Amino acid sequence: KDDQVPRDIKNVLNSIEFEPTRINDGSNLGPPAKDEKACFEKPGPAPADSQLYCTRLASGTWLAFKWYRFVDQPELNQVFASLKSSDRDIAKCYMQARIERLHEAVASGSELPQWFSPPQGNANLPKAKVRFDPGYLVTPPEGLEKGFVPVVLWERNKEKPIGCDIILGDYQSEPDPFPEGYYDGYAYNGDGYRFREQCPANLESGGPFDFPGTVYPYPHKNYDARRRGYDAPLKENVGDSLDADPVTCGLASDPPSSINSE
Repeated sequence: KDDQVPRDIKNVLNSIEFEPTRINDGSNLGPPAKDEKACFEKPGPAPADSQLYCTRLASGTWLAFKWYRFVDQPELNQVFASLKSSDRDIAKCYMQARIERLHEAVASGSELPQWFSPPQGNANLPKAKVRFDPGYLVTPPEGLEKGFVPVVLWERNKEKPIGCDIILGDYQSEPDPFPEGYYDGYAYNGDGYRFREQCPANLESGGPFDFPGTVYPYPHKNYDARRRGYDAPLKENVGDSLDADPVTCGLASDPPSSINSE
């Protein structure tokens, strides 16, 4: 709350002129740039259904997504690339197995153990405080119910994605021609901004930093043990080293045998 901010901190913040930006406000993301396409295509979306699904949210934002096996989703390519090659497939299969068990538990309808309990107790949690946009709630295609997730490739305000195979929801298109003032209040500017994987660091650090950066595993048993960090590279630095063949783990979500044999 405003009255709880120390006066000296408030004075410093009020004295700084922050440059307004909408670079990463979600109004203009995708499709993947040339230098990061490999992360989306190696090994790529689920072979059983690689169609591009599109939907329009209540806010007017269009989303386009494809279904990926959990460990094959683009953002995890960088994480696995930071591991030794000898550990990579083992880590992928371990994670994929846990995700499948989670999806199985959710589908069973049984009560799931909580990671933490609210201090006031479940019965005293506030009700009807939030509402989900139905556009965010998607159903996996047949055969992808366990071990697969939707990955957004396009997010733009009032601009329908190109190449939609299946359009979900009530909206099939945008008005043509656009009514006057149709983009008022939105950050649409034709080409939009490219969201590069670099953020400005804190002022005192003297420069930018890349991310994801160094990832530290969470110790499950020995909390005092010294943790070794893994340097997660940027998408543009891992594309050439990615394996086009998805790893086989002996799980329900494994790719068809014909893919790995090609």
